[in-house]
Amino acid sequence: MTETSTEIQNKILAFINRYSDTSSTFQSNSDFNEAALTLFNYQFQNNLPFRKYAQSERKSPLLVKKWEDIPLMPI
Repeated sequence: MTETSTEIQNKILAFINRYSDTSSTFQSNSDFNEAALTLFNYQFQNNLPFRKYAQSERKSPLLVKKWEDIPLMPI
């Protein structure tokens, strides 16, 4: 299932709200990783310049399994 931009925005806002309290401890990267990979997949599918750049870096949603491997687009 492909998530819509609104669903992705809600997921990211929920992440920000969950961890915005400074007393909250960040237990693991799993929530951030999930949100980042969801956004990467959406951008890859819907943003042609980013997709071309990611492909030139040999990155795709099938190959990228952690947020650290998402290609940073120079702007």
